[in-house]
Amino acid sequence: MNIGNGSILAIPAVGRSIEILAGDVSRVPLCIHTKSDGSYYDRPDHPLLTVLGDKPNDLITSESWRAKVVRDLLIYGQHLSVLTRNGRGDLLSITPAEAGTWGKNWDHQAQRLDYRAFGRTFLPDEVLHFRRGERLWFEGESVLDQHRSTLVAIAEQYEAGRRVFSTALPKIKLETDEPVSSEGVARLQEAFRSTHGDASSFNTPIVVSGGMRVGEIAQRLDQNEWSAAMEFAVADVARMFGIPVTMIDSSNSPTAEDISSYLEAGLRPLLNMIAGELRLKLLEPGERVHFKTDHLTRGTRAQQAASERQLIDAGIQTPNEARVSLGMAPLDQDGMDEIVISKNYQQMSEPAADDVGSDASGGDFDED
Repeated sequence: MNIGNGSILAIPAVGRSIEILAGDVSRVPLCIHTKSDGSYYDRPDHPLLTVLGDKPNDLITSESWRAKVVRDLLIYGQHLSVLTRNGRGDLLSITPAEAGTWGKNWDHQAQRLDYRAFGRTFLPDEVLHFRRGERLWFEGESVLDQHRSTLVAIAEQYEAGRRVFSTALPKIKLETDEPVSSEGVARLQEAFRSTHGDASSFNTPIVVSGGMRVGEIAQRLDQNEWSAAMEFAVADVARMFGIPVTMIDSSNSPTAEDISSYLEAGLRPLLNMIAGELRLKLLEPGERVHFKTDHLTRGTRAQQAASERQLIDAGIQTPNEARVSLGMAPLDQDGMDEIVISKNYQQMSEPAADDVGSDASGGDFDED
């Protein structure tokens, strides 16, 4: 079974996982940082952002290019894009090559590498060669190849389920005490197949005569057993791609811990892989590509507000800083730019520390 054919990619959990990762990588904002005095600073005016962050060439956007890179990495293990520069060496465009249309030649003895694509030969600094799960030099390995045996077994389970549960009737047996010739058996089978072989003939009655009896043969694959096997299959696929099962199975909503795990185990390795190749081939020393993933872990609006309030109560930020974090304009009012220290965080050595957490009266007895 070809790992890249429709049987494997048609597994719902596989297709869903690939599209989740490709979609998120394509949507994550990209910026370029420059290192100065030991710290990195954003360079919104960097000349490469026109190609990397806007459109790699006149036909595709940055989002569609990055999504294609991720799909190729997950399905085939590697992706090649050709760089076009002007006479001064400035990057003009990036052109992706379709999987299967390009090749490479690595001469281990001479330590020389070149690529063949679009009918031309390219040197390593003229291409972007992204590769995943690299064990051999310049040879990537896809998720599908790494877990081939498991995915083939899952695909076979889906095919078995399709054969059993797509038929209109269970397996039917016709019994008679009279001997039936092989020719008669063939005629009976053909007549039953033409009259009751699909769902369109579900309401057509079965008419028998001559003492013939109609019965059923129980199927080996039970509906509940098949459903249980598919639940295990979804969990297996989720682990393969580093995605929490709650993001694939709609029966549960992903928690904050699930999103954090997805970011570190599923998304971050792909982003680091892409950033590393871009830094190697396109950037100057002291520069790096940075993907802003903060929005993926912010949660709902209510969760964001609760988090900001905790930071205000702990004296970590001001109310105006919280408003900016929530995408709101700061307010020019008293106290909005001041740190608020909650009494619940007072040191035990402070005077009246035993009043911490008491009511508005300060814990004193009110005779009235």
